[in-house]
Amino acid sequence: MPRTKKQFEEMRILTREKIQTAAMYLFAKKGLAATNVQEIADAAGISIGLLYKHYKTKDALFYELVEFAFNGLKDINLRLCVNESPKVILEQIIDEIYEDLVNNEDFSNLMNLLTQVILSGKEDKKLAGLLEQDFKMFQSLSDLIRRGQELGEFRSGDSFEMAILFFSVIQGLTIFKTAFQPVFKVPAKSLMTSFLYEERKE
Repeated sequence: MPRTKKQFEEMRILTREKIQTAAMYLFAKKGLAATNVQEIADAAGISIGLLYKHYKTKDALFYELVEFAFNGLKDINLRLCVNESPKVILEQIIDEIYEDLVNNEDFSNLMNLLTQVILSGKEDKKLAGLLEQDFKMFQSLSDLIRRGQELGEFRSGDSFEMAILFFSVIQGLTIFKTAFQPVFKVPAKSLMTSFLYEERKE
């Protein structure tokens, strides 16, 4: 019995997701230049010809994944600007990040992909524009922390430095998770944000 149009579309989407997952892992681990198309096709379990039906070039696939990663950061940036309790907002985001760190390999790969972009040093206008979004998120978190400080929810200190520390912790954890599997263990959520709160006296 011939496949329906819906079945062909489902197969197309499934194949594209396989390619994206394989490429995300390889780009995150090796970088763009050191990853070749045949490796991606092999990791996805498809022919190189089928891969080229979905993506004309390796760069096109890379940019799509990078844009996807930065769109995730854009979503976080919007949430940081909501007019609610800064502590509640940050704890909700941390809960989601912690869940992803523990259970979602794609999250670590996406974060490592962003690290590759940041360290690549490529003179690329498109990547430069995306990195500007990344910087805006540092500023948004800094503003959120400062609001929390004014409300007495966070300890005093340079809010921008604290924002950098927060994202450095997340970025570092994804790198170590990739490097030291399967022995790596995600630290407790309370440790990931302990620098935001005053130390309790017994």
